[in-house]
Amino acid sequence: MQTGCDFTQAIAGGWAQGKITPEVEQAAKEAVKEISGDHQLGKIYEVRQQVVAGMNYLITFSIDNGDYYSAKVFRSLQNTYQVKEIKQVPSAVSNCDVPN
Repeated sequence: MQTGCDFTQAIAGGWAQGKITPEVEQAAKEAVKEISGDHQLGKIYEVRQQVVAGMNYLITFSIDNGDYYSAKVFRSLQNTYQVKEIKQVPSAVSNCDVPN
């Protein structure tokens, strides 16, 4: 399993490797709420972020039943979260190749 990306030449306004912060954990929890059923966040495997008028997060994570998901979540400047996209993925592979 690949768990990191090489962003030695990050582009301003582009996607960059992110760290697991409380904001990222909250974004992932908001994404879990969009999944059918009553699930809990498992482990966060990968985080990418993009500075916009707020922050976009692209997060790969698991839930309590062992399924893996990738979600794009927007955090506004007022710290509200909006799940833009969520999809089940076959494993917790790196999302480095996911397009903007």
